[in-house]
Amino acid sequence: MKYSMVPVDDKNRPLEGKALQEGGEAMVMVNLKRLNMAKTQKVLISHFPKAKDASYFLIIGNAAKNEILVIKRVSFNRFTSK
Repeated sequence: MKYSMVPVDDKNRPLEGKALQEGGEAMVMVNLKRLNMAKTQKVLISHFPKAKDASYFLIIGNAAKNEILVIKRVSFNRFTSK
């Protein structure tokens, strides 16, 4: 997993090469890469009759303040490159 944080302008466009300012808005860009070479990642879950696609949660928080800033469900697209 790779990530980067960049400041954004008033139209939420990333401003590459500029420093983040305290209290300013920022965009977090995350790049996930599957290490499993299978075409699909199916999981079996009790109480569901069919296999489901695996998904993950991206959680961003502030440990110093003991607060969660963002919880986002992330799943791979069906035809994502490996």
